[in-house]
Amino acid sequence: MTRTIIPKRRKAAKTVYRARGLVYWVGFLLSTAILPVEPVWGAEGAATALRTNPIRPASSVGSGENTASREQNIVLSQCLVSLIQEVQVPAQAAGVLVEIPVQEGTAVSAGQLLARIDDTQPMSDQQIAALKLQSAQEKAKNDISVRYAQAAAEVARVEYEQAWRANQKNPGTISETEVRRLYLAHQRAALAVEQALVDQRLAALDAKVLEAQAAAAAIEVQRRRIVSPLDGVVVKVYRRTGEWVQPGDPVVHVVRMDRLRVEGMVSAVDQHDREGRLLSRGWSPGEIDRRPVSVAVELPGARRETFAGQVVFVSPLVQAGGQYRFWAEVENRKQGDHWLLLPGLLAEVTLHMQPPPSGR
Repeated sequence: MTRTIIPKRRKAAKTVYRARGLVYWVGFLLSTAILPVEPVWGAEGAATALRTNPIRPASSVGSGENTASREQNIVLSQCLVSLIQEVQVPAQAAGVLVEIPVQEGTAVSAGQLLARIDDTQPMSDQQIAALKLQSAQEKAKNDISVRYAQAAAEVARVEYEQAWRANQKNPGTISETEVRRLYLAHQRAALAVEQALVDQRLAALDAKVLEAQAAAAAIEVQRRRIVSPLDGVVVKVYRRTGEWVQPGDPVVHVVRMDRLRVEGMVSAVDQHDREGRLLSRGWSPGEIDRRPVSVAVELPGARRETFAGQVVFVSPLVQAGGQYRFWAEVENRKQGDHWLLLPGLLAEVTLHMQPPPSGR
């Protein structure tokens, strides 16, 4: 009897221990699954910095005054400074470069000559076209043939009418053949007036054709003048005097430096800590668009310079991590002959926000 009961008790005890162990592991897994996990922000270089600009949180959440001042500014670090405009100015015609009056570092204005291709033949064609145009315009203005034809038609009309009246008073005074000849001369003179007018209109049209040819010759000359399309700085001269270029070959690289772009990322969602307290709020694109900004950069020698600008673009696309892209255009300035804000630098951008309406 005792031998039968003891194994059954041992078996029941093992079952209880196994159940307790299962309950322990289930509780551990559940507690691990429901623990809040802090978001992890990546840092993979300049490109990733633009995707994950950290918004500097306020030091404390206090009264209404502190909250309002915090809401009026968003401070974003690791924003990238870049160019708005840069052009690799190409050759538009084939030929030999005969003049390059600029070099690296030259400040240029829009329309300034950067290089010139040999334009001897186009200049000659332009001169010939201009002379032909001048001749055609003189012919178009000349109405001597029209006035002569009108005078001749008037004489022929008078002669015919005199002969006709003479025969009306005294039939047979002038032969019928002579009267017909005078009538034919009158008609021929009238048609000559019309022909002179037609010739004058054709001469005017010929002048317009030659005017278009002269304009085309001037364009051919202009195509051999490589000019800057913008105000900027020459950063690269790809060719030298005497080299042959083809249409499309880059000759000079010009960048705009007086106005630059600063790109960053803004969070579209609110950020909370583990206890659910608000760390930083999100912003909609409409709240960011057209806002004034201050851009601060660290320069060598522990110098810090600030530049003013304005948001000009806000992306409607929210990327992974709940952020969207924006950029602002900033007015650059010089110190001596050199620009202070340089493309490629990382800057701190402060967006100046208006206070939120009451009841938010």
